[in-house]
Amino acid sequence: MPENLTYYVINIKLQTSKQGDERTNAYVRLIERISSKPYKYFEVSKNEAIVLYSFINTKSSSESLYLYGRAAKGMYVPGNERTVLKDGELNTEANNPNDIINPVITRCLFYSKRHRLFIEKKVGGPSGEEIEAYLKKELPKLLVDNDKIVVELEKDLSAIEEIFSAKIVHSISYKVTYSNEDFLDELAEELDQELKATNTGELTVIAKSDNNAEGLKIQDSKILGGGIKLAENNGEIRNASITPNDGTGKKKTVKNKAMPKLFKLKISDADNFWKKWYDTVVNLYNQSN
Repeated sequence: MPENLTYYVINIKLQTSKQGDERTNAYVRLIERISSKPYKYFEVSKNEAIVLYSFINTKSSSESLYLYGRAAKGMYVPGNERTVLKDGELNTEANNPNDIINPVITRCLFYSKRHRLFIEKKVGGPSGEEIEAYLKKELPKLLVDNDKIVVELEKDLSAIEEIFSAKIVHSISYKVTYSNEDFLDELAEELDQELKATNTGELTVIAKSDNNAEGLKIQDSKILGGGIKLAENNGEIRNASITPNDGTGKKKTVKNKAMPKLFKLKISDADNFWKKWYDTVVNLYNQSN
């Protein structure tokens, strides 16, 4: 039976001197460790937690292609005891803090070469924002060799498209980090290389126009146009004031900080689910997107 899959994308980026296979293997090690016992539970609300678990590494020869596994979200009681109301009486019972109760299970795939984690979106399951927060907390604990790490939930592109198509861009605020071998257009590539050359792990820009009639000239600017394009997969648009090219003349504010990018995929062959998903993301992230 055909299956419709909707999924989030999280960009996991090592800031490291490692290159090539050494860097790819470092990513694989991180995903294997965070999804292995003892499991690392992350509370997303009172008595509710998420976890990644049981990732399997799929290889071609000695090269890691992808890892696939699961994420879960459910009821969670920390500590070794819990209080239970039973037959009108309160009782203290033993509790297993390694249990997630009534979990909603979602599927995950990690594309090793492009260091992206893809998470199935399911009602009641972990959200992209929750997995992002979980990884930001737990992955730094697993780093070695003075490496640093950036975790970014990739954002919806509609805000960026609105900015580039606007009649006037009055102001913009964005945050970016440098990419790891992403395909970028010329201006974004120039800014990306400058960030790496200057050891700038994160850049925040706030730009305001000094001309209300013309606005910011973003198209040919490395710091503006290049930065906005770099933010497509490596940052976020925190706030932009624009006058759309719709004839109304009214200003509007656009942002994508709370707008995750979502992809959709129809899979007709359940027996080849993981390979079909992998082939799809390889196509997405090995060309300019």
